[in-house]
Amino acid sequence: MGHEPINKSNLSKPHINVRDFQLSGDTEWDLPAWNYPLAQGIMPLCVISNERLIPIGTAFLISKLGVVATAAHVILDALRYDPGAYQALKNGHCGKEYPVRHVQLAVLHHRKINGVSPQINVWPLENVQIARPTDLAFGFLKFQQSFPYMSFTLSPAAPRIGETVFSLGYCDSNFPDNGIPLQKIKDGTFDWSGEFSHRFHVAEGRVNALFLQRFARGYAEMPCFLMDANMQHGQSGGPVFNASGNRVINKSCV
Repeated sequence: MGHEPINKSNLSKPHINVRDFQLSGDTEWDLPAWNYPLAQGIMPLCVISNERLIPIGTAFLISKLGVVATAAHVILDALRYDPGAYQALKNGHCGKEYPVRHVQLAVLHHRKINGVSPQINVWPLENVQIARPTDLAFGFLKFQQSFPYMSFTLSPAAPRIGETVFSLGYCDSNFPDNGIPLQKIKDGTFDWSGEFSHRFHVAEGRVNALFLQRFARGYAEMPCFLMDANMQHGQSGGPVFNASGNRVINKSCV
């Protein structure tokens, strides 16, 4: 769906400052919803159910081979569209692997064509894995051979208390009731400018606590940190950068 081979060697990572669109004093602001360079690596995460596409969160590339990271609780939310798989996973009855038959996960990738119009692609994910007991999940893009991308490296190091960090992700998605018909995407008749919108949102905050083992039993049972930022629904699964833009951490809980 909308896949066009592109030579990776012609692509380079530009210098990007997410503060370029920040107004003085703001701790929350929006990046351009379409065609912003970071969208080559940070994308809306969607579930495909009954031949319809439904945005549910955020995912981002962590490898040039097409490995995508997101939050496990977003994956669990997606499985609500497959009640059998959802109950099996929630109750711990699925073992190490479980076939999901009624839903599929995908990212919504877009890039600028001829400097003006966005080309929007649906990139399905396969072999999604949850790194228990954390809230991390990983998947693999089906079309890995050649596509425009920007990948980020996950950091194993915890941020420092008091450090400024930036949470990025997509929120306030508006789309037709029951989702976007896949057939309209395939035949090019879906009106992306008139029938769909979202916000590419940044929330700035400071790290105010570190939990080296877990936050609380039954909730965030893994090493994590707290930041004093007001994050929006839909940003779950997106990355968190430090002020220099170098460290990337998965944002698991919103």
